[in-house]
Amino acid sequence: MRMRKILFVIGVVLFIWILGYVFIARLEEDFWVCTNNGWTKHGFPDTPMPTTTCSTVLKFVKTGFLIKDDGKTWNFVYEEPGKPSLMQKLDLSQAKCDDSSNCSLLKADDNVEIRGNSDGETIKVYFLKRLK
Repeated sequence: MRMRKILFVIGVVLFIWILGYVFIARLEEDFWVCTNNGWTKHGFPDTPMPTTTCSTVLKFVKTGFLIKDDGKTWNFVYEEPGKPSLMQKLDLSQAKCDDSSNCSLLKADDNVEIRGNSDGETIKVYFLKRLK
């Protein structure tokens, strides 16, 4: 009789533990992912698809250096294999630089990594990291 009670308690504890594990594992799997095709479900999210633009898809990731044109406009100079140096204007309006929320500490000739999207003339920068 006593052995049955012990086995019953062990069974209930094991069942609760497995149920909790499955519940927690399921919580971490249900969210929206920003991909090249827009917002994609991962699992079964409880929330509706985000209405914000999926701007974390960064097609332009390069390293190069900064120059300041006419003292106001930031430009980015970088290289691609087999091509001469290229330069594009930077749109820093939504950029996050290093660990701060703005890019006020940038200097000309800073060696940086840019993450954003380019239309061929201007790079919309989302992340800018100074390299050593």
